[in-house]
Amino acid sequence: MRTEQYVTRGGITVHRTVEDLPGDEAAIEPVIDGASTRHRGVLLASATSTPAHTPAGTWGFVDPPLELTSRGAAVRVSA
Repeated sequence: MRTEQYVTRGGITVHRTVEDLPGDEAAIEPVIDGASTRHRGVLLASATSTPAHTPAGTWGFVDPPLELTSRGAAVRVSA
């Protein structure tokens, strides 16, 4: 697990923690459970990889620091 911190040009301090999980399917269960109706989150999976692009794998997160929503031409970003 690694933790990073940085300050945006607008003066907002951002704390980020990244945790690599083992490569088995059971490792993603906490993300699936966390990204339920009680928490915001996403789970992305790719079975293919191409040179110079994202490798095959599964990525996910729960409780993101930003929320991006849109309706028609209106876009909203919330912290």
